[in-house]
Amino acid sequence: MLFKLLKAGPHIDRHVIVTLLPGGHYETQIKGLGYPVFCLNIKQPLGVLGRLLEIRDILSKSEQIVLCGWMYYGALTALVLKALRPFRRSSTQKIVCNVRHSVADLSREKVKIRIAIQVLKLLQRHIDYFIYNSYQSEMQHARLWGVSIRTRVIPNGFDSEAWGNQQENYTENIFEYPWRTPGAWVFAHVGRVHPMKNHIGLIKAFDRLALSDPNVQLVLVGRGTENLDIDEYQSNSRIHALGERHDIPELMSTFDALVLCSSYGEGFPNVVGEAMLSYLPVIVSNVGDSAALTGGYGIVVSPDSGSDLYQAMTELMSWDGEHVRRVRIEGRKHIVENYDMATIVKQYDELWQDLIQTPLS
Repeated sequence: MLFKLLKAGPHIDRHVIVTLLPGGHYETQIKGLGYPVFCLNIKQPLGVLGRLLEIRDILSKSEQIVLCGWMYYGALTALVLKALRPFRRSSTQKIVCNVRHSVADLSREKVKIRIAIQVLKLLQRHIDYFIYNSYQSEMQHARLWGVSIRTRVIPNGFDSEAWGNQQENYTENIFEYPWRTPGAWVFAHVGRVHPMKNHIGLIKAFDRLALSDPNVQLVLVGRGTENLDIDEYQSNSRIHALGERHDIPELMSTFDALVLCSSYGEGFPNVVGEAMLSYLPVIVSNVGDSAALTGGYGIVVSPDSGSDLYQAMTELMSWDGEHVRRVRIEGRKHIVENYDMATIVKQYDELWQDLIQTPLS
C-alpha cells in the first residue's frame, strides 16, 4: 500500500523513505519512482546508529517534518529519529503511527510484536497522531493503548484501471493454465504463508469439497506456498501452489472466486478489493474490516471455522449465472465508488497539512 500511495502521490520531492531491512520487490519499485530510500539494515546492528544519524542530518534541513512510522517497528523507529536531535528549533516535527494490522487477541501475536505494542503503549503520549486502515483496528488499539483521540481511519485505496481489464478480455489462452480445465470451478487464495492466513484450514475445507466435486481446483499464490505439504490430501493433484508471483492481475482473470480465510491480524486486506475489481466473488473471514470491505457482495464466515468455509464454497458454487453476474458487476462498482486511490491520497495530504499547519505547495 505504501508503494501505491507513493506512486499516486504528487509530492515526490517531499518524501524520504526509510526501510528497516534491505532488498525486496517494492524497494526497487519505490526507487524507480524517484524517491530516496535509506536502509537501516537492522540485521547489522553495529551500523544502525550511524545510518540513523545520517537520516537525521538529512531531515534537519527541513522546516516541517512528519515522521510517519509504518506499523509498529516503523513507529518505534520514528520515535528514535525524533529523539536524535537537534532538529531546527523553529521546525515542526510530528510523529504519526500508521497501523496496518488488527489485534483481536494479543496472545496470538509473535512475542516481538507483543513487546512492540506494549512499548508503544508506554510511549503513546509522544505520538501526535494514529492512522488505522480499518475501523476494527482503531477500536482494538484504543483498548490496547488507551488512545481514542488523535486518531483517524484512512482505508486502503485502489487504482481501478489496473484491475479487471484482463477479466473483461477473457483470452483464448485461458486453458494454458493447468487449473483452468474444461468445466473447472477455480477457488484461489493470494497471500504469503503465515499462521494468520490459515492456509491449512482452507486446504482442509477444499479437500472436503473436492471429494464430492471432481471439477473444483484450488490455486495458492504467495511467498512460501510452494513449500506447503499438500501430498497428504486426497485432492493434492488439484491444488496448485505457485509461490510468489508478480502477475496477479493476469492470474485473477483465471480464477472464479477468491477466498481469504485469515484467522486473525487482517486490517484492510488489499487482495479482497483487488479481487472484486477483477469481477471475482469473494469469501472472507470476519477479521478486521474484511466483511465491511465486501459491501455485502461477498460471503462472510467465522474465523477458524472449517465447516463455515466449506459451506460458503458450496453456496457460492450453487449461485445461478444471473446472481454471479450481479455480484461481479456490483462488487467492482462498490470498490470503485468507495476506495478510489485519488481520494485516499487526498486524505493523507490533508492530514499532513493539518499536522504541520501549513498547506503543501
